[in-house]
Amino acid sequence: MRMTWVRVLWLVSWATVAAAGLPGEARAGDVPTASASRFDDTGRLYLWFESGMNFTLDRHFAGDARVVPNSDVEFVLGGGAGYNIDPHWGVELQVDATDPWVRSETRGGLERIAVITFVPAVRYRWALGDGRLMPYLTGGVGFSSNDVHGSFKPYATAGTASTTVVGALSAGLDYFISENVAAGFEFRSLIHPNQDADVTFQNPQTGRVTRFTDSLNLTSLALLAHLRFFPGQQESADGGERTFFLADHGPYDTDELRGYVAGLFGYEYNWDRNVGGRVYVRDKGGDANLTKGGALGLNFDGHWGAEVQLLYTMLNIRMSTGPRFGKMNVFEILPALRYRYPLLGGRLVPFLLGGIGVSILDTNEQRPLSVTENGRPVIVFPQFEPGSPAIVGMIGAGIEYFLNHHVSLGLTVPLHLYSTVDTELRQAGRKTETGSADLTSLGAFVQVKAYMP
Repeated sequence: MRMTWVRVLWLVSWATVAAAGLPGEARAGDVPTASASRFDDTGRLYLWFESGMNFTLDRHFAGDARVVPNSDVEFVLGGGAGYNIDPHWGVELQVDATDPWVRSETRGGLERIAVITFVPAVRYRWALGDGRLMPYLTGGVGFSSNDVHGSFKPYATAGTASTTVVGALSAGLDYFISENVAAGFEFRSLIHPNQDADVTFQNPQTGRVTRFTDSLNLTSLALLAHLRFFPGQQESADGGERTFFLADHGPYDTDELRGYVAGLFGYEYNWDRNVGGRVYVRDKGGDANLTKGGALGLNFDGHWGAEVQLLYTMLNIRMSTGPRFGKMNVFEILPALRYRYPLLGGRLVPFLLGGIGVSILDTNEQRPLSVTENGRPVIVFPQFEPGSPAIVGMIGAGIEYFLNHHVSLGLTVPLHLYSTVDTELRQAGRKTETGSADLTSLGAFVQVKAYMP
């Protein structure tokens, strides 16, 4: 089973978030129209997270190799930080990342190419109506880090320049859900120069090497959805002063019925890394073993609430000896109840979590391995299949600190208790090996949370 639908769900979730403020305002028709000053973002710091679809315009790499999405759609994750200098002009740092494959038409997958862009940009915006709706334009020049990694086939390599200059132009629209949180969409073009690229193939029997060199261009268009967070507070009509990062007065957490969306990022430690036979998870591999996700939740009153967490981890898998030969996708859907106990007037809020959900498991990027048998190199094709889904219970604790009424930073430590699933390791010409996997883990996640009014 492919994980394409999971990534689509992730994008749809962002789109849902971007529209979340609209129904709430429609129901609040008895509230007087907000003044423009309520949404004044002049002199304010902001942070944002974004996700969406990326379209590389020219996918030719070298020889018969092409840059292709790692699923049906090429996804981009990113974010950044910025500062609004006056009512129109601001500056920001845009960071975006994609990780497509380099695939040969005749030999299959060769490598992955992580393209991470860092662009200092100028932003021009203008307020419409009461300031709640904010179109904008951005432009800047920065650099792109292009890391070719994760060889798929023995005796084949692909390479290109590790860094290049990159330009960025974008147009977008923000809608202020509250004076401290905005959601929106953006259309962005990342303009790359031509750069040298090469692909090398070696015949494992004869040792003959064939090399292709060509020109690569990674220029792309992206359609993005984002959430923009404003810490601190703006100046108010009653004389309240602007603060940069922390509001100097409440309200913070309250007993109101209100929803929230959270971003989660961290690491999960597995108690048992043996997932059957000679197969192990969490081989060394950097970001492939980190957990990323989010949550949608609702506070019912001053203590009780509920949320649904969506968490995604891509685990490297390997034999007991040798390099990794694939990756296991772990997608967790975890409904939970939350009990919190506000302190310091609602600014510091410890909480407990408990719930039960499911984890959907599958594998991808399963690649051949080169092993030595009877003194000769032999290529084998291990195929690992985990049972799915697994039942997951969750208990955990956390704490959040409110930067203002709508934005908080926090830490949550969950224990994920997994049911055991059956696994299989298949190799052509060899007996199928069966086993079992228990992915019970202890996690530690940083969370950024935005509350709706």
